Amino acid sequence: MKPNPFDIPPIYYFTCGNPFTGSKKDLNYRIDPQQETLHAAVWHGFISSELAAPEQERDFPMNEEGHAALLQWLGEM
Repeated sequence: MKPNPFDIPPIYYFTCGNPFTGSKKDLNYRIDPQQETLHAAVWHGFISSELAAPEQERDFPMNEEGHAALLQWLGEM
């Protein structure tokens, strides 16, 4: 896997059931594996994922194409 600007782990990380949170500048994101999908939520500001209200949410297939689409979506935020 080539590096991505969000430092999101490869798809294998999520197929093992691991969630992931991160940020880039003031954009925050959380990715949760849910059965066959990657559920992504984004918000702005300095608020933890437990306290933040997501501004946008989207589901992606849990495969390489879905992982790439998720990275593209985050890049558009």
